[in-house]
Amino acid sequence: MDQVKEILAQMIKYRFWIAVGIGSLLPIAAYFSVAGTIQKEAEEQKAAIKSAKEGVAKFRSGRVINHEYKPIVTDREAQLKAEVEAVWRKLYERQVPLLRWPELVHEQFSSWGRQWPDEEIASEAEVQLAINTYTENYRKFVDQEVYPRFNPFNYETGEGVVSAPPVEQLIQPVNFNPSTPPKLPEVWAAQEKLWIQSVLLDVVAEVNKGAKTWDEAALKQINQLNVANASAQDQISLAQGIELVQIEFKNPKEDEVEQETTGGIMGDRGMSMSGGADMESMMESMAGMGGGRPGMMSGMGPGGSTTPDKIYYVDSQTEMFQIVPVYMSVLIKQDKVVDFLCALRNSPMTIRVMEFEQSKPRARVVKPEKNQQINFGNYFGYAGSGGMMSGMSSMMGMMGMMGGPGMGMGGDMESYMEMMGAMGGGRPGMMSGMMPGMGMGGMMMGGMGNQGTAVSKGTDIRSIDQKKERQQREEEAKKKTTTSLFDPYYDIVQVSVYGQARFYNKPPDPSAESAASTAATTATEDQADQ
Repeated sequence: MDQVKEILAQMIKYRFWIAVGIGSLLPIAAYFSVAGTIQKEAEEQKAAIKSAKEGVAKFRSGRVINHEYKPIVTDREAQLKAEVEAVWRKLYERQVPLLRWPELVHEQFSSWGRQWPDEEIASEAEVQLAINTYTENYRKFVDQEVYPRFNPFNYETGEGVVSAPPVEQLIQPVNFNPSTPPKLPEVWAAQEKLWIQSVLLDVVAEVNKGAKTWDEAALKQINQLNVANASAQDQISLAQGIELVQIEFKNPKEDEVEQETTGGIMGDRGMSMSGGADMESMMESMAGMGGGRPGMMSGMGPGGSTTPDKIYYVDSQTEMFQIVPVYMSVLIKQDKVVDFLCALRNSPMTIRVMEFEQSKPRARVVKPEKNQQINFGNYFGYAGSGGMMSGMSSMMGMMGMMGGPGMGMGGDMESYMEMMGAMGGGRPGMMSGMMPGMGMGGMMMGGMGNQGTAVSKGTDIRSIDQKKERQQREEEAKKKTTTSLFDPYYDIVQVSVYGQARFYNKPPDPSAESAASTAATTATEDQADQ
């Protein structure tokens, strides 16, 4: 008992050191007891990470099918495609009211499309009959449905809003030859050109919405209109080397689908050196080489083309729409230019402005008056071209206003002389400079001098009432408008726009697309199950 007491006394005496010794042993014991468990868990986690790495590595190549991921992607692609086609269908439906044919053939051509219909749908005789009916009603459709859309000023009645060249010069309708009726694609080309022109003329009407007279109109005058040809192509696409493409669908009994392009590029406008572009486009391209914006030859003939036009598109690489090059030159109030550009963008063909030019009018702005024709040739071409090509453009416009392809003497002689001056380097008086002191009659006599002397016939002046003639001359002088340095139309500018119109194709049938989508989804699910 005494020994126990002594041991306890010693323990009490040295209790501090005893506690320190026991405390130092406890962590060592705890380490050895826990180390094994931690090491085991670490090995398990390491193995799991290694397994995950090896499992992901096989998917780096992208060739391993993930059966859970593929159906999700397929459904998402189908959803996006449906959304795109819904927008496509909406944009196409905006153009449907515009795609009108002459009433007698609207149903046939709308259902047939550009390709020759099958025998089950229509016989060859029925197709030819529809083509003949179209050619007979084509000019009536142009005069009554296309040209009046923008309320043009009528120089015979003095009514209308917008001054514009006559229908032969502005629209350039096709003069179909009854002895050689066109083919179905040529009919489509002629009608598509009218649809595109109608959109641009509707833009003019939209800008002038509510205007009753020329003074109230924001857009005063249309100088020139070109669509779907080389002279309407913008500089950006030309610089990028983009060619115009013409796709023609013929009768499958005769030829296969044929595709033409406008070929290489020469000068300021594209010129066809291969690929079969027509002579008109080539001549327009030649005009472009002379500073030619737009094509000199486009305003040349007052009677339009004698053969059906070809429609040239910008190669768009999409099945949704065709891109059509368009050009338009107008006179408009300076503060309304933005409205004009917005109207182009908001049109059914969503015209994208690629190139924009604004300048003071090439000729002084003239208010249209009854029985007083305007020489629209003075406004043709690029604002800085000048020189010979400028004068030629003016001459071609003058020829158109005189009502025939030949040069007559019934036009405005003053404008004619200014135009001839422009041909001599832009300086007036070229003709008078050739033969000083000699008038037009003298110039003509001089040109005829080598053909023999004309016998002059005298006039008995005693039979002329000179007093009455003098009074008539005085009255005519009072009616003439005096020239003023002040320009009342100083706020009107000349705007030229090169753009690209989107001609939307007919979208696929949604019912057929949903059936195909269902079949594709079923096939995907079957593959995933396997």
